Amino acid sequence: MIGIGSAYIKLKKLERAINAFKLALIVDQENRIAWHNLCQVYGRKGVEFPSIDFKPENEASWCQLSKELLKSSLYKEALYATDRALRINPFFEAAIRQRDEITLIIKENEKLNEDASKDNTDLSDTTESR
Repeated sequence: MIGIGSAYIKLKKLERAINAFKLALIVDQENRIAWHNLCQVYGRKGVEFPSIDFKPENEASWCQLSKELLKSSLYKEALYATDRALRINPFFEAAIRQRDEITLIIKENEKLNEDASKDNTDLSDTTESR
């Protein structure tokens, strides 16, 4: 998976690279190369996270990555990182709070998008009736 992820980076297919490195970490949660590469790809998306200071088998590392992803408005990625922290330690309070916060933000964004879509539909109905 690491080779595939690296190939996707060269092709500038960052989402696919992220998925490949995530899969590699599911197979081996201590795979530091996959961890480093995953964090590098996030770096290309504007997320500053010094992977060398953190370990992929540590719940605090995933929680910290989640915070950085959240700062960059990568909400689904942040939720994924929080879920990884909770798989390592289901009772990790910081990750539980973070998951709740991210879930709320995602729900609020979905509602805003629905409202905006409804407003656009209402506006086009008004202009068509003229």
